[in-house]
Amino acid sequence: MHPYTAFKEYQKTQALLIRTAKSKRKSVQYGYIPELGPMRHNYRLKHIAYCEVRGRSRDQIEKPSIGKKLSQNDERSIESIKRTLSWDIEHFERERESRIKSAATG
Repeated sequence: MHPYTAFKEYQKTQALLIRTAKSKRKSVQYGYIPELGPMRHNYRLKHIAYCEVRGRSRDQIEKPSIGKKLSQNDERSIESIKRTLSWDIEHFERERESRIKSAATG
């Protein structure tokens, strides 16, 4: 499976978990779900990294606003996710090329 496809499937699963957690808010006193904040934040960081690897600029991903500034730790996390995803893509492409070459010579 291509790394982009695998990453998108993971993000879809995470989005479903976030929606499920959000739906529980009405049944909890004060509507507070402790795991919801970190889940949403991690999803956002991974979404930003994915879009930037695909060639989007930060302004295209989300509208600039004062309240949405990312910390240096968040920026480092995004860079780490981008490096991992880029490595996975390069590895996938190299394997695919070697399979094509072996099939052509075999």
